[in-house]
Amino acid sequence: AVLFFSSFADMTTTSPAKAHSNLPYAVEYAKSGRATCKGCKDPIAMSSLRMSARQPSRFFDGLQDNWFHFDCFWNRLKKGDINEASIRGMDLLKWDDQEKIRSKIADNEGVLPVIVLFIPNTEG
Repeated sequence: AVLFFSSFADMTTTSPAKAHSNLPYAVEYAKSGRATCKGCKDPIAMSSLRMSARQPSRFFDGLQDNWFHFDCFWNRLKKGDINEASIRGMDLLKWDDQEKIRSKIADNEGVLPVIVLFIPNTEG
């Protein structure tokens, strides 16, 4: 991950762990079956892959996880709103699950305009 600092003081007080905890999204395997999906309101099964949109907490300083089923999570994102570096916990997943997320990120990027330059042929 790349860290950006606004001052030297930030550089000396911000740890990589703290920067990692401020990422807007998270992913993990559900630790229990008690969490409820914020999208469809159904329980998230223990050990299933779940994703979080992290919001400022009303109860403590920092971000609070709002967990979703894997598929429900992707239904709520805006196009181009996520990339691999913005997801806490990516590096802790099985390779197949990392690839599954990379595929969803690629699908979520939408179609970006392609600029084609016309350069006339000046030879002969």
